[in-house]
Amino acid sequence: MSFARIVAALGGLLAVLFGYITVFNRGDTTVVLWIGRSVTLPMSVLLLLAIFAGACFVLLMVGAMELSGVAHNLGRRRRRRQQQRFELLFEKGCDLADLGLEDRALSCFERILDHDSGHVSALVQLGAMRRRQGDVEAALRLHKRALERDPTHVRALVSLVEDCLAAQRWQEALEVCQKILDVEGEALRVLVWARDLQVRLGRLEEAIDAQRHLLRHAGIGSEAHRMLRRLQFLQAMARLGTEDKERARKELAEILHQDRTFVPAQVELGRLLLAEEKEKEAVRRWREGYGQTHDIVFLHLLERYYLGREDPDAAIAVYLNALKDEPASVELQFCLGKLYLRLEMLDNAYDTLRDLADAGASFPALHRLLGEVRHRRGDDEAAFGELQACVPFRTAAVVPYRCTACGAEVEEWHAQCGVCSAWESLRLPIPVEG
Repeated sequence: MSFARIVAALGGLLAVLFGYITVFNRGDTTVVLWIGRSVTLPMSVLLLLAIFAGACFVLLMVGAMELSGVAHNLGRRRRRRQQQRFELLFEKGCDLADLGLEDRALSCFERILDHDSGHVSALVQLGAMRRRQGDVEAALRLHKRALERDPTHVRALVSLVEDCLAAQRWQEALEVCQKILDVEGEALRVLVWARDLQVRLGRLEEAIDAQRHLLRHAGIGSEAHRMLRRLQFLQAMARLGTEDKERARKELAEILHQDRTFVPAQVELGRLLLAEEKEKEAVRRWREGYGQTHDIVFLHLLERYYLGREDPDAAIAVYLNALKDEPASVELQFCLGKLYLRLEMLDNAYDTLRDLADAGASFPALHRLLGEVRHRRGDDEAAFGELQACVPFRTAAVVPYRCTACGAEVEEWHAQCGVCSAWESLRLPIPVEG
């Protein structure tokens, strides 16, 4: 109801009351103002004065309420305009950051925080920029300030996880991941973080549970199932480290029951059998592994096994038999030539590697071995030409495995790269065929 309508209503009510009182109360009334001083007034006049005083009070109250409402609206409009300015300034800062103009972007976010030190979005963005600049501690402080203002702000929580990962604070990162999952329990990215952090902290049971949880999501492909096998493999290898070999063997066998093509389990199960002097079973495992996957690491293991038994003919037969099924395989021919060189069968090594080069193969490892063969045969000039076309290796006839993810080199095959932790990434430095 408007102020004018309130006044009109009060005026009408007062007129009716005044007429009623005047008709029925015609006498005078003496009002004592103070000691020795009084005044006599008609009842109607006295009533009119009382009503007028009450009306003034009501009008003052209504006016105060109206003024309070006007002040509140003005303050709200002022805050809205300020919020709009902050939003525009925030968007400008984000745009500048996307354009790589980080100094100007930082200035925008800092201006916002100068006026509102608890502006959560500005704190999150400023923290992310500080982390990109390498100041992880500053990023942590800013993101924790944001979470003090809004403990459930998902973007601030995610940014704090990224800060903890950059600072290698694995336990703290895992705790923040759990807070996010309490809010958004199906966040795939966070579930993956939590799984990897459990692995880093050596909590393989929890990591396996997390991976099984991930497998329940729609759209998860075969790689997620393979990751479950990898985690189970790590658990089995941890048991080997604690001398629980029987349980480790069962877990490796269970992995292979679920996925016969999982190379690390085949490799390690064969090594375990070999350590237990079950040589025939180990050899059978590795032969089966190659037949199922055609991964040359199994042939390398067989080569090492037969050479260790001083049976070079059997080692050579490993590659010759494989070449019957894949006569055009560059990798098999290269490994056979390398084995001939290792056995000082120089003519065989030269013929095998030369045929490979004549067929169009050209890569540093091939030229390195050809150069070594020519050198040992006394053809130093030709050997020099071959060596110019390659990157030298550390030891003659030794071609290291190279990680396809980070380029690290090792002489013995492992399921994971020891540098970048990539799975099944160690390969001979030979171009991919086909």
